[in-house]
Amino acid sequence: MREAIRFHLPQIAADVDVVFNPKKLVLDAEFAAIDQEVKRAFEVIQKNAASVPRRSSAANAKERSTAP
Repeated sequence: MREAIRFHLPQIAADVDVVFNPKKLVLDAEFAAIDQEVKRAFEVIQKNAASVPRRSSAANAKERSTAP
């Protein structure tokens, strides 16, 4: 799974954090199947991230500085 993620990570242009939580089924899965699922997941993430308006760096800094 790590290799599939490493291979497809460059297709994510958005500034997002991604966490994969694999099930035990992955231990016995073929690499091609894992690779296809990771690719599909990254495509969905990129598509969804592209539709969310980005906030400015100043707004992000202000939010962090006022957080409790």
